[in-house]
Amino acid sequence: LRDDLVLYRTRLEAVAPDTLTRDEALAYWLNLYNAGALDLAAASVATRSPSVLRVPGGFRRPWATVAGEALSLDAIEH
Repeated sequence: LRDDLVLYRTRLEAVAPDTLTRDEALAYWLNLYNAGALDLAAASVATRSPSVLRVPGGFRRPWATVAGEALSLDAIEH
């Protein structure tokens, strides 16, 4: 699963969100965030963490690079 999410993230990182329509951009950011959340859930299982909130770095560590900027799940969400 995590390998698939890395591949998906790489494909999303290749997209320039500023070229998308409003609806496409919304779908883009939702998909990017959800892929990151799934990766975090998989990390939680892999580290035997009882919650995604207890995965070191969790929502605050950089997860994807968009337009040259490294973004955490917190940054993507807000």
